Amino acid sequence: MTDQQPPTGPQDPTPPVDPRWDAPLPGETPTQPQYGQPPAYGAPPAHGAPPSQQPVYGQPGPGEQPYAQQSPYGDVVATAAPKSKRGLALGGGALALALVAGGGLYFASQASDGGGDQPETLVPSTAFAFARIDLDPAPDQKVAIHEFASKFPEGPKTDAKDPIDAILSDMFKKEGLGACSYEADIKPWLGKRLGLAAITGASGKTEPLVVVQVKDADKAKAAIAKLDSAECASGDAGSDDDKDDLKGSSFKDGYLVMSTTQADVDAALEAAKTKSLKDSGTFDDDVAKLDGSQVIVMWADLARSFDAAAKQSPELNQIPNGIAKQLKGRVVMGLHMGNNYGELSGRIIGADMSTVTVSSPVNLAKLPKATVIAASVNGVQEQIEKQLSQLGAAGASLDEMLAAVNGQLGLDVRKELLPLLGSTTTLSLGNVPTSPADAQFGLQSTVTDPAAAAKTGTKLKELAEAQGIPLDAEVDGTTFYLTSKGYAATLKGDGGLASSPTFSAAMGELGDQVSGAVFVDVGQLSKAAPKGRGAKEIEHISAFGMSAGKVGDDGYVRIRLVVK
Repeated sequence: MTDQQPPTGPQDPTPPVDPRWDAPLPGETPTQPQYGQPPAYGAPPAHGAPPSQQPVYGQPGPGEQPYAQQSPYGDVVATAAPKSKRGLALGGGALALALVAGGGLYFASQASDGGGDQPETLVPSTAFAFARIDLDPAPDQKVAIHEFASKFPEGPKTDAKDPIDAILSDMFKKEGLGACSYEADIKPWLGKRLGLAAITGASGKTEPLVVVQVKDADKAKAAIAKLDSAECASGDAGSDDDKDDLKGSSFKDGYLVMSTTQADVDAALEAAKTKSLKDSGTFDDDVAKLDGSQVIVMWADLARSFDAAAKQSPELNQIPNGIAKQLKGRVVMGLHMGNNYGELSGRIIGADMSTVTVSSPVNLAKLPKATVIAASVNGVQEQIEKQLSQLGAAGASLDEMLAAVNGQLGLDVRKELLPLLGSTTTLSLGNVPTSPADAQFGLQSTVTDPAAAAKTGTKLKELAEAQGIPLDAEVDGTTFYLTSKGYAATLKGDGGLASSPTFSAAMGELGDQVSGAVFVDVGQLSKAAPKGRGAKEIEHISAFGMSAGKVGDDGYVRIRLVVK
């Protein structure tokens, strides 16, 4: 690790480890994985604006004329006027969407780079969001995927040799392809890489650009035609709602490139030939700030993404200008998976991080060992006051609303309640309550005016008790407590949450560059959860952890989901 490439977040010397976890490839030196500094794990996508509809491809039916045009960038798949959203029901946009959204953490693994061009070489530098996925993980990571997937008996039945193949097969069976199948009609031509970008189309609107690597272009063309035939028809055949279908396509440099129209495909390829996302340097530089390699990489220019979204959804323009202007810089995130956890880590680059307060969230680590949910955030009061000051005209209506609330509570929200959040605010739930009266919950914060906090706390206690909710409110030094009856005394000691294996697995070591952290003991919660839809999946999850802060001038975020 060099000074030029600092770790994504605080390092974890004691992550959950399995003997088979991230095993070195032949000739490599074994290394102990570290939280925030994971071992090499993979490379490729999942971000941008995925198409909301499935693409449509096929041969013209009776009386129909093919509308495909010859493209200077490769062969164009001749197709009939769309009559369903099946299209390359899984070769392009739908495949990308299924892999990213449907596959989810099942695809977190190390991916081998494998040589050759990556999808971003065919994406223009003007794209404001991009994601890529590698579909051919390294052997040791295939084992990790299999081990992780095996913890969910209700999911697809994988094997260590090629778990992703089994997952894809299971996903496409659920799509309902009629007589067609993933094994016969998709697998023979599907390559190792897939990219998904958000671009501005000829219409001025945001359009998807899907880049799918193909092993055999002839087989891909045949499959595209077959997947749109009656043989592979689905329940949505005959739908007229095809405005979001991917009607344009070209084969270029071993990839199938698709977008909403042929004009958008041609324009994107022409722009990429002049300057691709790869050529821009910004994308590669940002991805290099992630530790190791990732199986899924997501990248976006925040300001340009917001502007594009605002064109699609004008209501976003109602966001106060001061707040909207804070959306600048770029965000890059990568997904990695071990056999017992999935981790999403990212960096925020080029944004103003000067107001982000970092410290060691010691309150979180000192909570009672049985804590179920906890969140600790620095600078909440300061950040809220900053945002309120930038509301502009919108602030007037907010002031009117707050005035009404002030009258009802007998408290001034800005002058009395907001200061209670202080410089560090920690919320916690100490148990899984069987009734409201049994709940152990509390807020503790570091305040600048203890006397004023004590006075406001007394008012809050009286208001709550008038509603039949018994609370304790007190100030100890500069720490304000507002808790359920008797819970404040428990919070004042070192309850030992840091020594909990569940907490350690989800959070790792929390260093002094953290601005906020969240911990959820999902295992405890699932025991009390109603047995309904999704309950079986939840019961296999152990914990959730998230932390955010700064690394140099960059921001970082790290999210981990641990399974049993």
